[in-house]
Amino acid sequence: MRHTNDLKQKSKSHEVKQTGTTSYTVASGHTGKQYFITVLENGASCTCDWAKYRPADNNGRCGCSHVLAVMAYIEAEKGRTISAFQTFEQADRQHRPVMDIGDGILLTTRKAT
Repeated sequence: MRHTNDLKQKSKSHEVKQTGTTSYTVASGHTGKQYFITVLENGASCTCDWAKYRPADNNGRCGCSHVLAVMAYIEAEKGRTISAFQTFEQADRQHRPVMDIGDGILLTTRKAT
């Protein structure tokens, strides 16, 4: 489990480009390296080093900053913003639907202001 505030902050430095219906490229804001993200039913997979070592029972889902950047991009297209949490209790306090994207990262969304 990671610190979701740090993870979300890091994700804001990445550049996201949609390349297909469920595929995206993310350029790291730190290194400029390109990663490929595939959006799955509940979360997404990534080609970064962090994602390579995710447990098999995670169905390929990864909670890395690249995935968070893509999820934020998708929600921004709908006029919404994301919030990330480490526990269901934290996310549930938002009184919004909760999506478990893997790696102990839970997302909620709300209308952008």
